[in-house]
Amino acid sequence: MSDYVVKVTVRNGPMLRIMRANGMETAADLWRASGVDKNTIGKYLALKRSPLKTNGEWKGSALKIADALRVLPEDLFPRRHLWEVLKTNSKEVEMTFEQLSSPDAFNYLPTPEEIISSKDHKHAILKLMDERLNPREKAVLEMRFGMTGNPMKLDDVGHAVGGVSRERVRQMEAKAIRKLRNALKEHEIGVEA
Repeated sequence: MSDYVVKVTVRNGPMLRIMRANGMETAADLWRASGVDKNTIGKYLALKRSPLKTNGEWKGSALKIADALRVLPEDLFPRRHLWEVLKTNSKEVEMTFEQLSSPDAFNYLPTPEEIISSKDHKHAILKLMDERLNPREKAVLEMRFGMTGNPMKLDDVGHAVGGVSRERVRQMEAKAIRKLRNALKEHEIGVEA
C-alpha cells in the first residue's frame, strides 16, 4: 500500500523559461502582455494545442505571444510539439514513504518521454511518415526535428538535401508537416486542428 500519490506534469519548457525571463509567471501575465486569451495560452503551456495551422503557417495567437515575448515563434515550442499535441500532460504515481524518502526517489517516476508518448504512438508516426511523405520530405523532417541525431538549422538542411535555400527548406518542412498532420488526424493520433 502506498503512502503518497505524486503527480508529474509535463509543461512547455521553452515557453515557460522565456516567460520567466520576461518577468511573467502565469498565463494571466502573458494574456495581459499579448492579448491572447488565457485558455489558449494554457493549452500552449500544456502542449495540448499546436501553434501551426493545417497549412503549416503559424497561428495568429502564437505570433502574438512571440511578439509580446520578443522572440521568434519557433523559440517557444519544443520541435516535436509544433505538430504533435498531448492528450494528457500529467500522470500520477503511487509511492511508499520509503520510496519517496530514498535518494533515488524520482527514479520511480516515469520519464517525461514515457509520459508524453508510448512506443506505439512513435511507431505510428514513423509508419505514417514512410507512407505519406516522399523521401526528401521525410529527410527534411528527420533533420529538422533531430529524429536521427541533433536537430539541424534550415541552412544545414538545405545543404544536405541538395543545396536549396533556407526558405525552400522552410516550405518543404511546412508541406511535410501539413501532410503528416492530416495523416495523424485521419488515424486519430493526438493532433488537433
